[in-house]
Amino acid sequence: SATIDCVGIHLDNMLSNGQLYVAMSRVRKIEDLYFFGAEMPLNIKRKFGADIDAVEIVR
Repeated sequence: SATIDCVGIHLDNMLSNGQLYVAMSRVRKIEDLYFFGAEMPLNIKRKFGADIDAVEIVR
């Protein structure tokens, strides 16, 4: 698998939680993981079923 120094994830274009998992797994350090989208963080919960507390952990 490819590891990337910095990852930006645009949630509006994600189609499944599998895509989100793979995108998140590519970053080397959690500090270098960024989320973008029109409705942050509500879009994550509605679209992928993620717990908002889990989203706060990665912030």
